[in-house]
Amino acid sequence: MNIIIVFTFDVSLESWEKDKILNREVLLYKKLRENFDLNFTFLTFGNEKDDKYQYLFDGLQIIPIYKHAKKSRYKIINFFKSLAVCFRLRKKLLKNNLIKTNQLTGAIVGIFLKLVLKVPLIVRTGYNNYDFARYEKKSSKIIYFYYFLTQISLLVSDSYVVSSSIDKKSLENKFKTKGNIHIFPNWIEKINNSSKSIRYSNKILSIGRLEKQKDYSELIAKLVDSDIELDIIGEGSLKKRLINLSHNLGVKLQILRKVDFDKLNLIYQKYPIFISSSIFEGNPKVVLEAMANGCMVIVKNNINNQEIIKNGFNGILYSEDEDLVKIINLYLNDKDKRSKLVENGYKYLSMNNKLENYCQKEFDLYTKLI
Repeated sequence: MNIIIVFTFDVSLESWEKDKILNREVLLYKKLRENFDLNFTFLTFGNEKDDKYQYLFDGLQIIPIYKHAKKSRYKIINFFKSLAVCFRLRKKLLKNNLIKTNQLTGAIVGIFLKLVLKVPLIVRTGYNNYDFARYEKKSSKIIYFYYFLTQISLLVSDSYVVSSSIDKKSLENKFKTKGNIHIFPNWIEKINNSSKSIRYSNKILSIGRLEKQKDYSELIAKLVDSDIELDIIGEGSLKKRLINLSHNLGVKLQILRKVDFDKLNLIYQKYPIFISSSIFEGNPKVVLEAMANGCMVIVKNNINNQEIIKNGFNGILYSEDEDLVKIINLYLNDKDKRSKLVENGYKYLSMNNKLENYCQKEFDLYTKLI
């Protein structure tokens, strides 16, 4: 079985490596190759530099769009160039049995290939682009674009994969669908419940883009007049503002650079508590990964987090009017209470998010469509 994976528009293997997510993003396809002997063609928005990643696993073919067409500084031109490259290389792609997009923004290329190659198409989305654009108060043009892209993808694709039941309900309420939406929650590679690492006594961890969605300003403000230290792994436009805010409020903040997936798992294991202050989310990988590495998780009470965290059972949901310092200190100082939530987190992940189970579901979907 041969599968084309269409990358997110303007994303390459090289950019995955620069963003420190290459090992994690490729792991699913390596496991599918190992378990089911599948062959994959990665259609990336990179140049000839992507060819060097051929070592990732056997059965992998890499086709970088900008190796076959010079990249323009204008996105709309690059979009049409990507379609032209796909058409020129159609004979090389004819052996494939199925197309899957890695995110919604690769859907138009996926749809074009579906029409050219006459094979089934899976559009996979990690979050609801249309809802996120509205929450972030993007321009009306961007919101309409995501509405159109979502709608045409729902109607043309043979399967539309989302990461949460919340996303599925939202799509069914706002768009015309044909009953082809599947829920595949994000996966975790393994549960490190045997880790006996010594954790910090008063440090907590958060991971995310330093942007408004993550609401780090509000989180920092809540830690005023406490001994709690906050470490954030991430990059973004608000970095300087957050550092200045923490200095002005006397909050101990350290912003750390992104690290590779394997190193990140070890970093989780140094912290007793992981916190997510995001105003809205999809099916947050970092929350799942923190749980898998023995962190007790405290997350903002929003509908997507509610799908993962059962308050007081496998983590804590907090609202803006609660005393967050009091909640954090309660679990920092009571290891038994913290350990109970961590153990329940392991159980939740075992039932819902194991990579092996995800691979089986993905393979079953492939065989059903083909």
